[in-house]
Amino acid sequence: MAINRRTLLRRTGGVAAGLAAAGTLAAIEVTTPRSARAVGYVGGCQQPDGRYAVACFDASGSEQLVVPLPGRGHGITTDAGTGLIVIFARRPGRFALVLRPNQPPQIFTPPDDRHFYGHGAFSPAGDLLYATENDFHRQQGMIGIYAAADWRRIGEFPTGGVGPHEVVLLPDGVTLAVANGGIATDPAVGDGRTSLGEAVASDLVLLDRRTGAPRGRWWLPEPLADLSIRHLAVDRSGSVWFGGQWEGAAEVTPPLLGRLRRNGVLESVATAAIDGNLANYVGSVASDAGGRLIAASSPRAGAVALLDASTTRIIDVVTLTDGCGLAGTAVPGRFIATSGNGAITALDVTATAASEEPLRTSTVRWDNHLHRLQA
Repeated sequence: MAINRRTLLRRTGGVAAGLAAAGTLAAIEVTTPRSARAVGYVGGCQQPDGRYAVACFDASGSEQLVVPLPGRGHGITTDAGTGLIVIFARRPGRFALVLRPNQPPQIFTPPDDRHFYGHGAFSPAGDLLYATENDFHRQQGMIGIYAAADWRRIGEFPTGGVGPHEVVLLPDGVTLAVANGGIATDPAVGDGRTSLGEAVASDLVLLDRRTGAPRGRWWLPEPLADLSIRHLAVDRSGSVWFGGQWEGAAEVTPPLLGRLRRNGVLESVATAAIDGNLANYVGSVASDAGGRLIAASSPRAGAVALLDASTTRIIDVVTLTDGCGLAGTAVPGRFIATSGNGAITALDVTATAASEEPLRTSTVRWDNHLHRLQA
């Protein structure tokens, strides 16, 4: 069942009642008409009263649905076939909220000795959800496996690293790419990492989702040992792009972007045009509908870099204050970006430049990630 901007009708009255004993939220109408001519977007946000929520808006930026969250949200994953939307807690949070057509929102949680890392990916059939988690007693990255029918946790396998962040399913429908950020976390410590040291042990790993068996693991070269690989996107060739966050000396401006090519070669994308202009922090990476373009945002720098995925050439760097959320639209060469000041902006990218089209300034502060709901 496809989701679109008319799929989700806003009904906020009574929703703020919060969590119910059965693990659902107060009843909210979520309907799915068959007219699916438009595409919508969903992202975590903070409302003017300070509470966190997940919100959906249409292609014009008009808000369609707002559902409160029990805490700060982070990444979103969806399954177009079933109409499921899942938003995960920001690490070291322990909730995931589910929106399912014609049913009230629902919450599920990991085991007591696990926390989420904010990202997940569905199986091709939409019956399984793979979530990045932390076994925080052993500081071991895990992929938790959940049955979408009832959100029972039915299995897990290790990522082989520390601090797994984003996970994406590759086009073969079998391989999961996982960004092991390399930073130990614990839910008992503030934001999860304050007192656990600053050593980084990051890698990019490919895992068979059926068995958990590794299909390959790649580390960055020594000069980039302090780069924490965090976010991923896949281009039309099947290359896995990554964006990192620098944990080393502040005066160093290393390349923050790179890709794992189909031939197994891991390469950094170093260019003076962006290396010094992203404030050593990439908050989101996305590909456009055709898989020909890559966008990378830095809310700290207030910038979005646009690249040609084939040549790695920098096309443009646009200014977007506190901009982080990125999603390709249904139109190749076009992205939607959201920012912490409420701005929703369309970015149209040609072979030589990018142009900005302000769509709307909402009352919420958009968080790090945005996801397109495919019709």
